Amino acid sequence: MLFSSFGFLFLFLPLCLAVYLVCPPRLRYAVLLVFSLIFYGVGEPRFLPLLLLSGVAHYFFGRVAAKKRLGVWLAVGFDLVLLAFFKYYDALAAALGWSVLGLSLPLGLSFYSFSALSYVIDVSRGEAVEKNPLRFGASFTFFPKLLSGPIARYGSLREALSAPKTDSVRASRGIGRFVCGLSKKLLLAVPLGEAWEYFFAMDFETRGVLGAWLALVFFALRLYYDFSGYTDMALGLGEILGVPLPENFNYPYTAESPRDFWRRWHITLSVWFRDYVYIPLGGSRCRAWRVICNLLVVWVLTGLWHGSTLNFLLWGLFWFLLLSLGRTPLGALAARLPRAWRRLLMIPVILVSWLIFAVEDLSLGARFFGSLFGGPFLTALTRYELLRLLPLLLVAIVGATPRPKAWFDKHARGGWLSPALAVGGFLVSLVYLTGGTQQSFLYLRF
Repeated sequence: MLFSSFGFLFLFLPLCLAVYLVCPPRLRYAVLLVFSLIFYGVGEPRFLPLLLLSGVAHYFFGRVAAKKRLGVWLAVGFDLVLLAFFKYYDALAAALGWSVLGLSLPLGLSFYSFSALSYVIDVSRGEAVEKNPLRFGASFTFFPKLLSGPIARYGSLREALSAPKTDSVRASRGIGRFVCGLSKKLLLAVPLGEAWEYFFAMDFETRGVLGAWLALVFFALRLYYDFSGYTDMALGLGEILGVPLPENFNYPYTAESPRDFWRRWHITLSVWFRDYVYIPLGGSRCRAWRVICNLLVVWVLTGLWHGSTLNFLLWGLFWFLLLSLGRTPLGALAARLPRAWRRLLMIPVILVSWLIFAVEDLSLGARFFGSLFGGPFLTALTRYELLRLLPLLLVAIVGATPRPKAWFDKHARGGWLSPALAVGGFLVSLVYLTGGTQQSFLYLRF
């Protein structure tokens, strides 16, 4: 079930809120557990038993981890087996000539596995173990974050789930955040995705150099609005329900360095790898060669987390190389450049990284990369399409900067314009939904 669907907006969510708000606060986590299981069961009924198995297993792993380190190793082994089987078995089987099972990835597997694993590790480090299985289950399956994050630690949800704080101010803020995310998805991510697919499908001569770069710009913006739109909806739902979730984006395309980019993009995943892989390996407090090895491990795992095809591994290695260069004199030299230049130089770097990420066929990706620098610069068709899509492109570029939020905070927040924008955005989004505008969220693949 998608947040941006009629079934969710006009059936599931109103019914969930009605039951949730009339229920005593101390029992609301039980309501969340029931509705979260319904939410997942409607969207992915065949994998609901797997979700339940994973939740029960991690509950007991946490109880063991409170006394023995064995609980952590059991959780790690359990999650690695699940992720390896569903993500990599078919690719490995095809390479080795074994029977391919045609497996599909259970929705949210990577996200809820990482979230649950962090709970078990935190318990082994001294955090209080959760003895109430229903409250743990409510956190584990909390439907706003279940399918695509953000990856929230249990410690940050425990108090909110025990006594959710709901009021009109939080609800209003949450509704506005949800509508913002819905608008990002339907009004920007969908047409940007169509533009990316259109330009990408052109042959090299028809597209030209500028068309190739435009294709990557459209993909980068589409991915941002798709994923940050989902996150906005998740955070908005969390506010409405009185269970706040962590931020996941902070205007990543204004980053000044590779390191800065990963402090802004998919923040909860970056923090997860930092706290549970990089720092335990020694982090930056060891010899230079060990730091590089630690980075290599993190980025190999990050690439593999996203998918089983070789392009994701290369994408991880690409960022490993950039982050390693940032620790050399070259990185120190780049840091002395004016901020505007640093931001400008990061744009093509980010776009090339998304090319590796987006195109699973390496030979096709290599040819596309060549078209970024060779061939006619501007073709007649690219000129026409650029003029046609220019309003969408400008709105998307400006929207990916802090300026719209700064304007909203100054002129609209707290006044009549804020609810007017929310109502307007919701109504326009419904018009697009009525017209059949709908696409699955990209990060449901991971």
